[in-house]
Amino acid sequence: MRRVTLFVNGTTKNGKVVAVYGTLADLLSVASNKLGIRASSLYNGKGGLIDDIALIRDDDVLYVSEGDSFVEPLNDLRAADERSGAHTDWLTLNIGGRLFTTTRSTLVSKEPESMLAHMFRDKDVWGNKQDERGAYLIDRSPEYFEPILNYLRHGQLIVNEGINLLGVLEEARFFGIEQLAEQLEVAIKNSQPPEDHSPISRKEFVRFLLATPTKSELRCQGLNFSGADLSRLDLRYINFKMANLSRCNLTHANLCCSNLERADLSGANLDGANLQGVKMLCSNAEGASLKGCNFEDPSGLKANLEGANLKGVDMEGSQMTGINLRVATLKNAKLKNCNLRGATLAGTDLENCDLSGCDLQEANLRGSNVKGAIFEEMLTPLHMLELASPGCLAHPASEPASQPQKPVAQAPLELVDPARNREATAVTVLYSMASDGHRCACCTQNLATPSAHQTLDEMDFDRGIWSAALNGDLERVRSFLRKGTNPNVRDQAGYTALHYASRAGHEAMCELLLDGGACASPQTRGRATPLHRSAYCGHLGVVRLLLDHGADPLLCDDDDSSPLHKATEQEHVEVCELLVKRCPALRTLADKRLRRPYQLAQESSPLWEMLRPLDEAQTSHASLTT
Repeated sequence: MRRVTLFVNGTTKNGKVVAVYGTLADLLSVASNKLGIRASSLYNGKGGLIDDIALIRDDDVLYVSEGDSFVEPLNDLRAADERSGAHTDWLTLNIGGRLFTTTRSTLVSKEPESMLAHMFRDKDVWGNKQDERGAYLIDRSPEYFEPILNYLRHGQLIVNEGINLLGVLEEARFFGIEQLAEQLEVAIKNSQPPEDHSPISRKEFVRFLLATPTKSELRCQGLNFSGADLSRLDLRYINFKMANLSRCNLTHANLCCSNLERADLSGANLDGANLQGVKMLCSNAEGASLKGCNFEDPSGLKANLEGANLKGVDMEGSQMTGINLRVATLKNAKLKNCNLRGATLAGTDLENCDLSGCDLQEANLRGSNVKGAIFEEMLTPLHMLELASPGCLAHPASEPASQPQKPVAQAPLELVDPARNREATAVTVLYSMASDGHRCACCTQNLATPSAHQTLDEMDFDRGIWSAALNGDLERVRSFLRKGTNPNVRDQAGYTALHYASRAGHEAMCELLLDGGACASPQTRGRATPLHRSAYCGHLGVVRLLLDHGADPLLCDDDDSSPLHKATEQEHVEVCELLVKRCPALRTLADKRLRRPYQLAQESSPLWEMLRPLDEAQTSHASLTT
């Protein structure tokens, strides 16, 4: 008699041992009774269908089905793994055409929240596509995936030589493996060469100059030239804004029309340099030497050193006709024998400054501090509006006179013959006192009475609508308008009240003037408009107000610079956005040096990209494509 073991199809548990007798139908009937199913088919262990009872041998293991096809039974260990979620089964990944074989637990256990873990934690949940060999298809770079798989295997970041860490980092971020991404960021940072902050040498800079076309503006903004020898070089029109030029040798260099705004020139030597039309607003030149420099431009372009720190500088013998030194600091500076004719020194700190032998004819020292300043051997009258202290200059400001006197506007001071004044050591420019003469209790000698005075032009300005607009005095301007004053009237310099208010950023004042009939686009002798001034200073509200009142943004000044040029030069992004939005044609206007506004911005910066005309952008793209 033969015996066989019967199992339900696909299982290896709860089997039954039965005797084989009669026909195949008899055996199926016994299987139905023993296993509690409706048996209709018998399979051997390899999935072969048994259709003749003579094929059954003693001790065979058979699988009974209810008519369904054969299912390979799971052994106990494999079934336990399935139930416990250990996922130790092997699988193959096809990454960009390269095969990687690993276990499911490798992809799931190390980074359980990663994309790979979600893809392979449960079978076929994501519907992953497979190739003809059963490998899962993933369209990523195999070179960059290999270090990631090794990290999931043993937890260590190992990257073979020649593999770009940035590529591995992008793959780690793609698969959401955050811990590995953090390690890669640290590794990339450590692999970068240390930043080179060493100053640029003369040899490097000369090579840079020779490689730059003469018509191209050289942008050296923020670069470090500390201690470099740049003497006798042609540095015209170069942008040195915020550059470090401390202790530089710039003797006899040509810096005509260069931009040195906010640059550090402390301790630099600029003896004999050509500084015609230079911009040095708010620059730091403390302790620098500027002997014999030429700031005077025959064409009338004036150097601008407004707000500069010039403490202790030596500018002896320099030509500075018409220079702007407004609110600059010249404390302890040496300006002997300088030509300061027509210079603007309003609000300048001239404490202990040596101005012996200077030509200060028509210079404006309104509000300047001349405590301890030396004015020996002056050859021309000195025009001053207000000095820093209303006390007598014959004694220090710290020792006030017993009877303070007020300055009186009188004729210019006519100084004595220099031949008789060579031995003078005291300050010779004094306040005029009251009509009974100078009688300070602290002074024992009688001093000359003529002194500083205010010119008629300056008096007209202070009494007119221009001064009120500059100071934002709304009530005073309303009074002028009520009395019938024309808001478009110009001062001696050719400016209207709107010019002054727009530059000062007084939006309410500008609105009052415009509502009172002021022209929105008056031009000065240099063809500058209020829109030029407000755009240059970055007053967004004033710019918007002027445009709303019909100001013409296409008007250009003597340099053919538009308001957009001015705003770009000072990097006022919001003003530039507004101007381009209101008048896109501004992007194509070129100044006298054939520069469009975007060429004044830092190359490849957001401002540069925003202002770049479409035709140039398309041309550049076409050339790159070719």
